[in-house]
Amino acid sequence: MEITPTNRKGPVFISYARSDSACCEKIKNALETADIGCWRDTDDIEPGEKWLKRLQQALAQAQAMIVLCSK
Repeated sequence: MEITPTNRKGPVFISYARSDSACCEKIKNALETADIGCWRDTDDIEPGEKWLKRLQQALAQAQAMIVLCSK
């Protein structure tokens, strides 16, 4: 299924290691340029927020997931 702004239900969840932050940023920017929402921990978890609960909510609401694997 192709993800487009008209058929997605939630943001794309991006999972990555901190060492892949630059690559994650490029992917996020490309998706947002295509009007596809993204969820990334550093943007969407507020300081002091219960991160595990927020992470579970984000995963449940995501339409798709991108997993960046490090070497």
